[in-house]
Formats: sequence, C-alpha cells, structure tokens
Amino acid sequence: MKQHRLFRLAVLPMAILALSAPPSRAGENVIEPLEDPLGLEASIGYDMRYYARGFWFANHSVWTSVAYSKPLTEKLSLDLFSYYVQAWTPTDYNEVDAGVYMTYDAGFTTLTFGYTWYHFLNGFFGDDQGPQDWAHEVGLASVTPIGPVNFNLAYYYDLYIAANYFQAGLDTEIPVTDAISIVPSAVLGYNVGDYYSLGTAGTGFNHIGLRIDFPIALSEMATLTPYVAGNFSLQGKEGVNTIEGKNEAWGGIAFTLAF
Repeated sequence: MKQHRLFRLAVLPMAILALSAPPSRAGENVIEPLEDPLGLEASIGYDMRYYARGFWFANHSVWTSVAYSKPLTEKLSLDLFSYYVQAWTPTDYNEVDAGVYMTYDAGFTTLTFGYTWYHFLNGFFGDDQGPQDWAHEVGLASVTPIGPVNFNLAYYYDLYIAANYFQAGLDTEIPVTDAISIVPSAVLGYNVGDYYSLGTAGTGFNHIGLRIDFPIALSEMATLTPYVAGNFSLQGKEGVNTIEGKNEAWGGIAFTLAF
C-alpha cells in the first residue's frame, strides 16, 4: 500500500541514477559510471512528511533501504529490496517492508511485477494504534519513454483489504551540469473500492502528487538528492488526511550508494 515500494523502485531511481552516465563534453572532467556494478544499492534519507500514495502517516521520518538487482537474461532481471522507516511526530511510527519483483525490458517500455510485505512495528497509525500491524500486495508498473518524458503507470492490489489502487505519472530529467540535474514528476492516484480511506470514501480519485528532485552525483558511486514535494488530497483521502490538512508541501533529502 506504500508508494515508496514497487512504484518508487521502478520509477524514481531512474531519476536518481540517471547521473551515473552524464553527457560527456570535450575538455571537461565527468563522473564515469561503474564499469562492473554488483547490482547493489543502499540509501538513507530524511522526509519532513511521510506520505504513502496520498495517505499521511507521520512527520520527520528517517528511512533506509537496500536493493539488489540480478540480471537473468538480456532483458529480464530479478530484484529484491528492503525498507525501514522511523518517524517520531506526532506519533511514534515505524515500518519495515520487503519485496521481490521481476523487471522486463520490452523495448518500448519497461515492466515491473512483484510482491511486497509490510509490517507496522507499532501499529498502522503508530503508538500501538490502528486496525492492523501488517499488509501485503502485488503490483505491476510500467515506464514508457515518450521523447524526453517518462510516462508511468502502476497498479496495486492490496491482499489484506482486497482493494485496488491505480496511479499514472510523468517525469523528466533536465540536466544542469555534468553532475547536477532537475527531475520534476507528477502522479495522479485512483482508488477502486475503499483503499485505506477508512470508510470516508470509496471508488474515486485519491490524490495528486508533485515532486522535484535535484540529484547531485558526488562520485561514480554516490548520489545526494534533495527534493521538494506536495500532496493534494482528492475524494479518496480528504476524509483521512485531517491532521496536517488535505493539501501540504514539504521537503527531504536522500543519499544513495550504488555498488
């Protein structure tokens, strides 16, 4: 049920890792990509707000993630990931996730299919509150380049609550220097059924998410990515995002090492 997982792993690292092979210019020192990467990626980050698919959970969160990609054929890879987040205000909230998925390069598009398990260590709402302490889902995502823009589609079926979530998005990369880019993105979510609206809404549009990443390649392995983002609650989340308000802007930063 969290946007950080399949969709983020399928889409956002493209923006972050796009600087691993920046355009070369004669006479300039550029950061070269790793010659023989192991397929490992480790990240740590801080978010002023923790939103997942339009759903507000907590403020001031610190997270870590580890991902591994193993090519199986020229076009197919096996991907594993784990994720942990801890937030402190206004509730003590923490969560650990793990997933496995397959990525297929179809040429005109890249497809990702997989499974994610979520465990809420002190309840769905934190502070040992909430109707559940676990969830799991299957998901399918695609990334299709259309000129300089990536068109993203994603679908998730939450097996715990038997509800559906669809998401469409766009992102692009605007190079600034050989080591710095600007990556704007936007998503629109749609619920089919009561997808964590807690009885306040059923089928309908979930939220609009806007984000601008500023990835900075520090070396052939390291990337620092500050960002600003905004969440605009629609019918599916207006009734539950009441603590911070249905519309909000925030920022954060992430540090990633690729091996």
